Amino acid sequence: MRRWFGALVAVTVLGQAVFNGGRVLLSWRVLDFGGDAATIGWFTAAFSLVPLLIAMPAGRLVDSSRAPEVMQSGLISTVVASAVMALSTNLPVLLIGYTALGFAHMTTLIAAQGMVSHLRGSVAGLDSLFAYFTLGISVGQFLGIVVAGLLTAQSDAASVSTTAALWGMAAVGAVALFCGWPIARAYRRFEAAAAASREDGAVVGSAAVKDAVVKDAVVKDAVVKEAANEKTAQKAAVRSILSRAGMPAAMSVSIAVIVAIDLLTAYVPVLGREIGLSVGEVTAILSARSGMAVLSRAAMPTVLRRLDRDRVLLASVALGVVPLLLMPWLTETWMLVVATGICGLAWGFVMPMSMTWVSTLIESGARAQALSVRLMGNRLAQVLLPPVAGVGATLVGTSSIFVGAGVLMGLASVAAWSGTRR
Repeated sequence: MRRWFGALVAVTVLGQAVFNGGRVLLSWRVLDFGGDAATIGWFTAAFSLVPLLIAMPAGRLVDSSRAPEVMQSGLISTVVASAVMALSTNLPVLLIGYTALGFAHMTTLIAAQGMVSHLRGSVAGLDSLFAYFTLGISVGQFLGIVVAGLLTAQSDAASVSTTAALWGMAAVGAVALFCGWPIARAYRRFEAAAAASREDGAVVGSAAVKDAVVKDAVVKDAVVKEAANEKTAQKAAVRSILSRAGMPAAMSVSIAVIVAIDLLTAYVPVLGREIGLSVGEVTAILSARSGMAVLSRAAMPTVLRRLDRDRVLLASVALGVVPLLLMPWLTETWMLVVATGICGLAWGFVMPMSMTWVSTLIESGARAQALSVRLMGNRLAQVLLPPVAGVGATLVGTSSIFVGAGVLMGLASVAAWSGTRR
């Protein structure tokens, strides 16, 4: 399973490079097509609208052992969406491609998260797997930002062209599709093995009869359990998932971080253009967040073995508040690099821990649905808040977006403290 999991993480790296690179390129392309900060806000909302609608159906499919098909549909959409964005010559066509990229992002993420959540049941085991999984996400985000920035910086400075960079993203997506297709198909073998292994601890008896009994009992029990899990997954509803103790706090933390990341990714290029930063400087600022997230996620298993889990979570949520609030007064590139780097360091811990938090609040047969509800909450916030932020940026200034994100993170810190105390 280790080799398969490593391959899944590698495909995740490629996919996230496309998604994050595409999101940075989107901001430049909207500005080049005559859009403004408010337009970027609406585009960012559109990226999350379709995922919001498909999150629960996709989660049910994953819990019903259809994860390979969900992932494969996402991998195909990744290539198609990038190509449409590259071919776009106006805002409406660009919007179609970007919306399709949102669909691709959601389906691949739900499938991969569901696969991971079904392979390991304990809190420590899930923390470890999700740490490495989200490490892959951070590496992909970092590479996507860097590659997109480098390709864009090669063009005429007077008119930043993103077409070549988007075709580069489409090529990376094609590699992910080629590599990810057999990985998705191989998941069923490991899912069956994981279901059987969960039954091993319950089988006792003498050494003479153990082998014969275990083989028969484990297979039968695994089949029964999988059937029961499927029924549970079909019956699990959004309301029942959200009503679990601790779930609102976990959702609040997840929403705050993902919205803050979205706003940074979408509006640092706008801020950079306002204060006269180059494409390379903007790339360095955005890369600092992703790069520090890579480091924190790589260190996370070791940190959690030595420190109290809840304290690490609370400190990580709170650490991202001050840098966001200070960003309106930071005008030097190195200052912005430090601020986004601190955010990346903190959020690198928060995201995988919030996945574990959500997963362990519900039975294993509905974990993908619970993670889908988490993603639905994220996407709902991503649909509603960016347009508001964009209008605010147009009226008050881009800096107001980062203050709002800081306030949101502060509220999430209070929710995390309340949730962990319970």
